[in-house]
Amino acid sequence: MKRVLTASLAVAMMASFASATDLNVSVKATSNDTNTITVAPGDLVEFYITGDLSDDLNEGLALAGYNLHFTGGALAADTVAVPAGAADCLNPMPNFDKPDGITNPDGFGGTLIGDDLIQVGGGQNTIKNTVANAAFPIGTVITGIAQPAGCGTAILATGSLTAPAGVGTYELQLSELFANVIADGETGDVFWVTEAAGVGTIGNLTIEVADACPADNGMVASTPADQQSLWRTAKNIVRIDFGGTVAAVSSGDYVIQELLDGGLYGPDLSASFDMTLEGSTLRIQDTAGTLAHRTWYAIRNTTPCDGIGDFELQFVVQVGDADGNRFVTPADVGLVNASPVGAVADDSRFDIDGNGFRTAADVGLANAGQGGLPSKPTGH
Repeated sequence: MKRVLTASLAVAMMASFASATDLNVSVKATSNDTNTITVAPGDLVEFYITGDLSDDLNEGLALAGYNLHFTGGALAADTVAVPAGAADCLNPMPNFDKPDGITNPDGFGGTLIGDDLIQVGGGQNTIKNTVANAAFPIGTVITGIAQPAGCGTAILATGSLTAPAGVGTYELQLSELFANVIADGETGDVFWVTEAAGVGTIGNLTIEVADACPADNGMVASTPADQQSLWRTAKNIVRIDFGGTVAAVSSGDYVIQELLDGGLYGPDLSASFDMTLEGSTLRIQDTAGTLAHRTWYAIRNTTPCDGIGDFELQFVVQVGDADGNRFVTPADVGLVNASPVGAVADDSRFDIDGNGFRTAADVGLANAGQGGLPSKPTGH
């Protein structure tokens, strides 16, 4: 099976000795950024595939290919696509697709053989071909792809499939992974020497198909409100009122992520938060001082069939914003300074360090945090 793409890319690989680097891959549901999702029969399941190199003893990913099999039925020829957008360090796969890159003859989405997609993916123009020689590959090589200290996690592909009509547990499985990395120390003089990468961990996507979901409780309100500020260096607190019965919750039930440009989100930070119920109100508190000053974050629930309607709240951290207007000015410093010293409520805006007391330290932190409202990352 592997011969189709590897034969096409034999020149592009320029493989030397095998490296110690492994490529770790994971298939995740787009709606909750995890390897498990629960849906109703016939629902559309959108997913993406990530790749991470195990070390920086190379100059980044040069080629990646793999097969996809779905235990719930046949895949389609258009199940998988190249991530949208221009090729760059954070969105490298357009550089692995024709004409910039080189792929399986049937394209980046692989060859449909039986029910499976074979050899999804492609490679960069490491041979430094030009259009005067051949129509592809003709792109400029991007280094650092999928490196921990380089571009970071790479989105290798996006895709979607329809959940089966029958209730049960199914899996979208990735197999026959192969990859090359650019050899350490390469400069691209004449061509980019590459070497084979090993197969690291593979995380498949488990799809639980359940009967129709129960009615959801909708989010009624939050404190602070959506688009408002969090004001502390640590112990920031948000309360979300659902207006109805909520089952027990724990870290991981809700996703907490930094907003990134292009409508993207950073890693889930929810493990650093305490989540407790106060009747129909969910109390979320940062226990580790995870949130950074002058940075935008989202709290999201996108898990189907959990009894809570999907929602997204966005907050900007503005340390010292005592009046809640999203700016930190001398007025905020004055408010903190004028407030009574001593124990305060857990959501007091005069407690800037989150220790449960208003002290002189809070005045100093408000003073140090002065500044305007940072721009929200694009696409949000």
